[in-house]
Amino acid sequence: DVPALALKNFERTAPRPNIVKFDGFWGMDSGGPYQSSLLLSDPYWQSQTFPFKGDLVLIPASRDAMFLTGSGEAEGMKAAQAMAKKWMDENSYPMSAQPLVRRGGKWGVFEE
Repeated sequence: DVPALALKNFERTAPRPNIVKFDGFWGMDSGGPYQSSLLLSDPYWQSQTFPFKGDLVLIPASRDAMFLTGSGEAEGMKAAQAMAKKWMDENSYPMSAQPLVRRGGKWGVFEE
């Protein structure tokens, strides 16, 4: 299974992301172009704990930066969305300001 092999290779070789704490949300940056591919790594997300209220919400602003908060963090959500939009305007390779939520071990579109 080629996709599974590619994911295992990514998980084995990708640098661990740097996490920066902001007020109500966190930023993730691996210093490389593959940050957004981390979304595919269920073992990574299953092994992490985050101090946010509610379900984990992630905004994949670009291929190398993501912002995280909780579904129960209204102010954190506003701040993370503002940072994601600013990041997309000012940096290369913008992706999306659409928040994603992790529920039941899967990512889906976050709808308020």
